[in-house]
Amino acid sequence: METPVSDRILEALDKRFDVDYAGKTRREIIESLAQTAQIPLEIDRGVIDQEELERSLNQKLTLQLKQARLESLLGLLLEPRGLIWTIRHDALWISPPLRGEESQESRTYDVANLLASGHDPEDLLEAIRGTVEPEHWDTSPRSRPPSGGAACNGQVLFVRQSQAVHLMIAQILAELDAIVEAAEESGEKRVDTLTWKTYRVSPESSEGLAKVLPEIIAPESWSTSPRQGHLKGKGEIRGGPGFLLIRQTRSVHSEIQKLLASF
Repeated sequence: METPVSDRILEALDKRFDVDYAGKTRREIIESLAQTAQIPLEIDRGVIDQEELERSLNQKLTLQLKQARLESLLGLLLEPRGLIWTIRHDALWISPPLRGEESQESRTYDVANLLASGHDPEDLLEAIRGTVEPEHWDTSPRSRPPSGGAACNGQVLFVRQSQAVHLMIAQILAELDAIVEAAEESGEKRVDTLTWKTYRVSPESSEGLAKVLPEIIAPESWSTSPRQGHLKGKGEIRGGPGFLLIRQTRSVHSEIQKLLASF
């Protein structure tokens, strides 16, 4: 049975490409990428400010990257000009942001495996909201769209967000699932003592904290011991612009919280 076009586009967005463009317009690069990825492309001609759209697409650029995901390449090309991609009518559409609710769609994610492994629902939601486009979430009951929302009911995660954010959420959940499955296959006991938490930090300190925390807080509990240079515990830490995503035991999380609160 033939794979639906929308699924083929989603698969293509996750593929990696080498790109080497010099003096090419934004439109030419996007069209070339779509052709290479073999996905249908459409430019939204019904926008109000057609002239501004044409100026953005006709701007000449130089782009040279190795093994970059197509989704990341589109982000580099579109976001600086306030443009977005969406999958509509069996094609990848390029346009200015859609109005409010039009830019969002609701999806459900089965997180039964993650919850059974010990992940707390609120910690899981916090990790997603804190690392995937943090400014695009509605954390206040008085807020209105276009902020997205998320809730966990039973073993299902309900999310209302843009297609691009949904793609990132699916990738994070798949990665967490893979960690749980790897632990089960290796014969480990349940990893119910390990949970993910997101910590908001200053953008300039995240990289340094990601390196120093495993050195000063329970060094033996991290997957790679900075002092010994070999595998030890199962804790993980990842730094991003303004946040830390950490997988650790509750006791280690408590120590991390105390330390960060002292800054």
